[in-house]
Amino acid sequence: MLTDGQIERYSRQIILPQLGGRGQEKLLSAAIAVTGTGDMSISVALYLAAAGVGTLGVDAPAAAAIAGLNPDCRTQSLPAALDADRAAAAARNYDLLLATDLAPDACSALNVACMAVRKPLVWGAATGHAGRVAVFAGHRPAEPCYACQPLPLPPACGPADDAAVLASVTAAFIGTLLATETIKLAAGIETPLTKRLLVYDALDATVRALDLHKDPHCAACGGVNRAEAVCG
Repeated sequence: MLTDGQIERYSRQIILPQLGGRGQEKLLSAAIAVTGTGDMSISVALYLAAAGVGTLGVDAPAAAAIAGLNPDCRTQSLPAALDADRAAAAARNYDLLLATDLAPDACSALNVACMAVRKPLVWGAATGHAGRVAVFAGHRPAEPCYACQPLPLPPACGPADDAAVLASVTAAFIGTLLATETIKLAAGIETPLTKRLLVYDALDATVRALDLHKDPHCAACGGVNRAEAVCG
């Protein structure tokens, strides 16, 4: 049950028919892990804290950034480095997991851990002026996992100093997209970004959506039969 103070704080969200008071209650009871460091993870954490997510697992810089932003949001420390055991622990202890600009091996560990407990993985990456966002639910028979196909980022265009100027802004923008998808999943809004990859180019000011497909020979989920065997 929302308190009077919470109704006032989240009134602009509660009036949205897709969210409402029930969706806000789900956000307040949610525990979400934001793995990764840098501008993207901080951007995600700030938006999720402001939206009223009850528990956020974050690194130290993100925790410092959101301290005092929202008394409803509690922070927990996450290890800077993720191996298979730490990824599995995070997947068990949190309702949703985000991978923000992580190395491929860390993303792979989170991918396997999330499939094992039948939870989606919200993934984002950026370099220079280019960014990518996707939601992977490889535990479901018809949906791809992170490992189903390579998702390379193009090299940053132009001189290195130009790329550096754009990099922080691009990462923060990708962070807002990740926060949006996470809020939708946590609140039960039935329009998740699954089976699609959002491709953002800051120089062209374009956002494209590409279809993603499950690979029946994927080493991680192996298509329908492998995914069911892993998770069931």
